[in-house]
Amino acid sequence: MPALFQSKPGAYVKVESPNAQSSGSALISVGDLLDNEVLLVTQFTFSQSTRMQYKPTLGGNIYVYPLGDNMGDIAISGLAAFRDCVDSSDVGVGFQKLADFYSTKKASKVANIKDPIKIVLPGLSNFTTHCFLESLSISGVDPENMVFGYNLTFKSAPATS
Repeated sequence: MPALFQSKPGAYVKVESPNAQSSGSALISVGDLLDNEVLLVTQFTFSQSTRMQYKPTLGGNIYVYPLGDNMGDIAISGLAAFRDCVDSSDVGVGFQKLADFYSTKKASKVANIKDPIKIVLPGLSNFTTHCFLESLSISGVDPENMVFGYNLTFKSAPATS
């Protein structure tokens, strides 16, 4: 069987700022998932909606009935490196980090319903305190350079304020 990629192209490096206040991602926090250098967040989406019922009458009036809030949706996607910055012989570390996180934090485990994941988005911390991991998907973005994409989806409890 022929070798498709005979060389190890590129390198992953960790760029540190001497004035950094904390490690990890500056904009988003997902429990302890983003505490190392193998996962990069490239996009996140957050949506929240209400349940409403509108009843028009023959006389032209419209009655509005607020029925509460729906669960919010959070999607986080990014890039997973196949090797980490420190030890390039440690292969599959990005996959392993995602697989372990999903295995231990997925919403189908009853214990995780009692102890939800805390996700903090910029300026929206009161909307995302109780999140439940619903799915993980991994895709091949650039296999030649050993970079893969991932997508995590969560449901978040409505804000209580």
